[in-house]
Amino acid sequence: MARPLPEVETPRLTALQALCLGRSLAIFQVGEAGEGRIARQIRRYRGPGITMAYGDALGLFVAEEARHGRILAELVDALGVPRLSAAWSDALFTALRRLIGIRFKLLVLMAAEVVGLSFYQLIAIHLEPGRFRSALEQICQDENDHLMFHADFFQSQLISALNRLVFQLLWPLISQMALAVACFDHRQTFLALGIHKSVFLDVGRRFIAQASDHCLSTDSLMLRSERQRASAE
Repeated sequence: MARPLPEVETPRLTALQALCLGRSLAIFQVGEAGEGRIARQIRRYRGPGITMAYGDALGLFVAEEARHGRILAELVDALGVPRLSAAWSDALFTALRRLIGIRFKLLVLMAAEVVGLSFYQLIAIHLEPGRFRSALEQICQDENDHLMFHADFFQSQLISALNRLVFQLLWPLISQMALAVACFDHRQTFLALGIHKSVFLDVGRRFIAQASDHCLSTDSLMLRSERQRASAE
């Protein structure tokens, strides 16, 4: 049974704050509603850790992202801002995802989760309690689960020293670039709500480190190796 969408109401904001926040949420709404392509690709692809079960799980992730898109559309409407059909930052992330292979696409997707989670959490903190804020907090809870879902996948991929080295080189680069793009794209919203850009970057870096620690966890690698040896015997 599909989860019902939360009820939303117009928050108490100045006209400028509502305009800037509505524009930002409209940009995120474009991205949240457009992840179906990668799920279809995963279902056709087979490789280490990319199984039919993983494809099904990714399909559920995409469905939940689409639900977030519908919630964000309601929030944008509540702020009286027109919805968008495209956004340059979303087009940039999409182009990056298509550069190399499946795992690179998923790495860019994990970076997008960091950006969304950081933004929604920071904005929710700066809003008065109410249905609008509660809707953002609900998305935050889901996005945190999504970040760990992607981190679980990469944890299963980082068995060899070479894979771990490549991840340690690419993940900080991609995730920090994603934060920088978002910081520029939503600068007017941060300014209107009195949020310094450095605060957003600090929150994002904490999530980057959290994901990195999870992906590179040696305890999980030892447990997986023991299971593999046990199944071989």
